[in-house]
Amino acid sequence: MTWPDARTYCQTYHTDLASCLNSADNDLLVAIKVVQGDSWIGLHRDMDMWKWSDGTYAPNIPWFPGQPDNYFGSEDCAVVYSGHFYDEQCTNLHYIFCDTISPMRSQILRLQVKSNETGFDPAVQSSILEQMKQKLKEKGMLNYTTVTWKVQPDGNIFHKKINDD
Repeated sequence: MTWPDARTYCQTYHTDLASCLNSADNDLLVAIKVVQGDSWIGLHRDMDMWKWSDGTYAPNIPWFPGQPDNYFGSEDCAVVYSGHFYDEQCTNLHYIFCDTISPMRSQILRLQVKSNETGFDPAVQSSILEQMKQKLKEKGMLNYTTVTWKVQPDGNIFHKKINDD
């Protein structure tokens, strides 16, 4: 598929051609490439500047040494192959990588903390939150996840439980 056709397909059935915004994204493209082969991504040249298909400027591109070289002229689109990027003519045929953004999902967890009055100290609350984030990270669950406290209308995070004894 050509780059323009790939972009149209990805925008119709997914979100857009894949963008490689960080090293984790690049690692994913490398892993998938082993199965798929060289593939179009959302990187293209626009007025001598390389940009992602959403229009953002693309610094720190992991080009293969000597790339981009515009060897055949009009090499204004990029493919990923073995973890490196190459400039190519947009009319060449390649596999494609589409990006799909999943809708955001919220999940609220209720915690019951046994504590003296220190549980209301912002430093203690911050420490508890960091410990939860660390546990999620150790389990590989922190990527693409935001963990925050829900602040109540009265400005507190925790409320003292009144015993019904």
